[in-house]
Amino acid sequence: MDSSSYTITAGQNVTFTARLMGNATAPTGTVAFKANGNTIAGCSTVTVSNSTALCTTNSLTAGSYQITGAYSGDSVYSNGLAGPITQTVNVAPAMKLGIDSSQYTSLYGAAVTFTVTVTGGMNPTGTFRFTDGSNTIAGSRCGRARQRNGHLHHGRARRASTKSAAGIRATPTTALAWPVRSPSGSTDGYKRQ
Repeated sequence: MDSSSYTITAGQNVTFTARLMGNATAPTGTVAFKANGNTIAGCSTVTVSNSTALCTTNSLTAGSYQITGAYSGDSVYSNGLAGPITQTVNVAPAMKLGIDSSQYTSLYGAAVTFTVTVTGGMNPTGTFRFTDGSNTIAGSRCGRARQRNGHLHHGRARRASTKSAAGIRATPTTALAWPVRSPSGSTDGYKRQ
């Protein structure tokens, strides 16, 4: 039994390799990979190919695990157990969100770009939902997300917030409020919070 990396961060992929050796024909059958006695998701019946079974997962949470591979046996070889090996999973770095606007004062009908920046975490995925109060403005892909909107109404403070695809609200490091000028140039004097 072997690991592609014996120390990883939660959410990171790791591959466990069980190698089987036989004196006659090459072993066939399956291997069930387990972490501390619990089957690893997606690796309950991995087919042996070229005397090897591979289990790739990113489902391990922070902690220490004893990784084993239970061989089913075949018509020639009896069942057996590979391992254990110790796999260490560290806590993932905290993810932080920041939000910015291309214009903190804009004319009615002018395009404004809202930018959400993600730092930390382990290659976050998902989507952002930009809202004006409870009304959705639009959404875009995670990472450095941008959304353009050309229909801000005169005299209303605009606030952009985010919500993950999993339904967990993520609070940006900075909330935004800014004036929207009428075509005549008047403003209600909102400013960045």
